[in-house]
Amino acid sequence: MQLIDKLRDDRDREIKFIAGMVSANSIVSPSLRDAVKVATAMQLAGVSMSPEQIEAIAKEAARPSTTNAAPTYINPPPKSETPAPTS
Repeated sequence: MQLIDKLRDDRDREIKFIAGMVSANSIVSPSLRDAVKVATAMQLAGVSMSPEQIEAIAKEAARPSTTNAAPTYINPPPKSETPAPTS
């Protein structure tokens, strides 16, 4: 019975998380959207964040990039298996 209750609780949390992510994706401001997503992830990890910390994330995300460097990927997209055509 405890396993079933735990699975039910996990499913309820998953539904709330998905609803929260859908809501966060509808936020127009990219910096606020990023801050909400970070706060949500931290909450799920059991780490609380102060409003000041969330505001700092939003301000950092709103700053324009100072470099023209390509984005850094945690999991880079796979490289094409076919060689580039030569002319």
